[in-house]
Amino acid sequence: MSKTRIVLIGPMPPPNGGVSTHLSRLLKRSQSEKDLQLSVIDLRRFRVHRTSDSSQNPFTLIRTFLLADVFHFHLSRNLKLWLIKIARSFGKKIIYTHHNSRNLKDPVTLMTMRISHQVILVRPLQDALPEDIQNRIHVIPAYLPSSTKSTIPSELKERIGDRKIIFAHCYQKKGETLLVDGKDLYGFDIILDAFEIMHRDKFPPGYILILADPADGMKEMYKERIDELVKNYNMSVIYWNKELDFSAALDHCALVIRATRSDGDAVSIREALQAGVPVIASNCVERPHGVISFVSGDSFSLSSALAKHFESPGNRIFSQTDYAPQIFRIYRSLSNTVEK
Repeated sequence: MSKTRIVLIGPMPPPNGGVSTHLSRLLKRSQSEKDLQLSVIDLRRFRVHRTSDSSQNPFTLIRTFLLADVFHFHLSRNLKLWLIKIARSFGKKIIYTHHNSRNLKDPVTLMTMRISHQVILVRPLQDALPEDIQNRIHVIPAYLPSSTKSTIPSELKERIGDRKIIFAHCYQKKGETLLVDGKDLYGFDIILDAFEIMHRDKFPPGYILILADPADGMKEMYKERIDELVKNYNMSVIYWNKELDFSAALDHCALVIRATRSDGDAVSIREALQAGVPVIASNCVERPHGVISFVSGDSFSLSSALAKHFESPGNRIFSQTDYAPQIFRIYRSLSNTVEK
């Protein structure tokens, strides 16, 4: 059987962020699709990942590009437009996934969508786009269930001990903090402010806050603030700036906080809900059923949500849809227009 060759352009772990996790899982899932052959080009490392191996051989990268039938772009940088133009000049079919809620009016993003054959949004934002783009849009959340299980580092496990984990994480770039209106996109400042408010009212004992920043992008920004809270309120805080698999951390979590000021469809939220771990998240976007919401950017609202949760904590599984089949259907729809 002739296979359609799909090349994903975007990041692969490490670190484990929403997009890199999505691509990694999509590549693994493709092994069971007999008519599709997937690979990933990670431009940060100039590495080609296939289901069986990976390579930094430049000839392998060039060959992968030339033999591709369909390119699926997962880039936020403006570089995406130029790469798509090059791919189209070679007659390739193009899919573009927009993973966040920002930059929808950006000229580069709009042009990227216009010259792509299919566009995937992780949230229903198509009404905010021009009519000439809307007829090629699919709304498909980025969540795919994990097919593997890993464990947290022994160093972290020892530091946690027998305490219950309240977990929050970010996916910054090294040395580059992502901002919304001049404030931390991931809302670590909101979380720390809310915990200070909670401690004034005798925060429940036996818990530890873990702020995970595997790209080590914000440690210096928050170090002084965390030290102050630990000293003044005897808070238990771990700022984890090493690699960490979120699905492994979930096994130890009592609560996940997503305090973002802007968002797409957070893979971590759906994964936590599927695992039965309660989630408190900002209402900057609509959230999946089961999420406890608070007013975006409001530390008092978050502290109230935390207090209410701790009055009657409990776990409940909210099953999540596996969206891989929908993505594979789009690949097949384009493969029908590819000459073999």
